[in-house]
Amino acid sequence: MKQKRRERAFCVLYAACWLAYLGLLVYVILFKGSWAETRSFVESLYQREVWARRRVYLRPFESTKMFLERWEYPYARWNVVGNVLAFVPFGMLMRGVGSGWKGLWRAFFTAALVSLGLEAIQFLYAIGEFDVDDTMLNVFGALLGYGVLSVCRRILAFLFGCFRRTAHEAKRKGGPAQ
Repeated sequence: MKQKRRERAFCVLYAACWLAYLGLLVYVILFKGSWAETRSFVESLYQREVWARRRVYLRPFESTKMFLERWEYPYARWNVVGNVLAFVPFGMLMRGVGSGWKGLWRAFFTAALVSLGLEAIQFLYAIGEFDVDDTMLNVFGALLGYGVLSVCRRILAFLFGCFRRTAHEAKRKGGPAQ
């Protein structure tokens, strides 16, 4: 009974982390973290000249190369590093959904779909640019987060013996429970 309560509390906390993170991600990516951008988005819903402000970059590494050539400008650094860092928590949270190669692929495809969805919304509402480089950097950030959390779990398991297999995992993977 106590174990079920603990598991339920963990699931609620995990869901709350996902909701908070996704809300923050949408705010930062779509509205660039400013209320002025939010107001601009709402106003653009009622304007008809939105189509003139749309841009699409479909050549891989085109905009990243441009930003790396202009690395001295804060916007260039923020664009490259920010796109990676924005999805690191996504990968860490996806590590809770699955582990191993199957979990990694799940993180890859889910991050790609979420990133493409956000890029499509930016294009449709003319509040940003549809850039394939942003999606690639976002997916890289998610995979980085997944990998960092996986390595941290292994280090903690080695040092302190935590994150051992439960009876359910051992039965599924064929090995002794610890």
